[in-house]
Amino acid sequence: MGENYRRGEVKNAPLIYVFAMIRIQDIKSYARYMSEVQEILRDKLPNYYEQKSNDRNIQINQDGTINTITNDSVNFYFSDLDNKKGVMVKDDRIVLHSTVYSRFADFREFFEPIVEEIKRAMKVSYYRGTGIRYVDHVKPIGGTGIDQIVSDERFLPKVFGANEVVNANEQSQIELYNTTKFGNLIVRGTYLKKQPPVHPSILNSFSVIGGDQPVDNTLVIDTDHVDDEQQKLKDFDVSKVFDHIDELHEVCHNVFEETVNIKILESAHDD
Repeated sequence: MGENYRRGEVKNAPLIYVFAMIRIQDIKSYARYMSEVQEILRDKLPNYYEQKSNDRNIQINQDGTINTITNDSVNFYFSDLDNKKGVMVKDDRIVLHSTVYSRFADFREFFEPIVEEIKRAMKVSYYRGTGIRYVDHVKPIGGTGIDQIVSDERFLPKVFGANEVVNANEQSQIELYNTTKFGNLIVRGTYLKKQPPVHPSILNSFSVIGGDQPVDNTLVIDTDHVDDEQQKLKDFDVSKVFDHIDELHEVCHNVFEETVNIKILESAHDD
């Protein structure tokens, strides 16, 4: 497969959201910096929100057990006028999101200078780790069904097995946990009979960018790749951090290619 596919340039890719997370050193009284951050980002990200949230973090231990940690916080959001691109800032992380994504190089070109400015304004010297999350959806296109587009049968709703979860909203979900040379990889397949394209549990802290119309018969493929060294403080070289996020991104994209038949997907879009 060509370099353009490996680097995340799939034509007509069914992407809904990209989230990139940078865990920074804990910044006490971080709210005092937000006025300066708002002024710095005004031209690119003029919209501003504040929202209390209940954060849910998943930690996979070396023995394979999973810990879920929750805490309350205030998140500060900066976005463009259409909420297509934005940044969330809080005391221990910077999260970047985009709904208009063609390739990682474009994502990086837009957000790297923004992170540099936030780093300077908040006087951040160190970071703990990074992560990236891709949320794609696959739905019937013309006469091409989901079962033809999805090549990994584990994600087809008709073969969800022991890990299947069915609730009152007619939603089925499977979660696969893996380790990579960088950290932990979680791949979720969620089949929605009639739900918003991004389920609220996926958006979590980003509910301010929700509001999409419900969709029918859609498979959401949610790929979450996070460093396994989140406690050790490292020098916050923004360029090197984005180099590493690119490495995490490539693994996510390769997983998508293994889950979906790219040629059939492209052909269905072109018809």
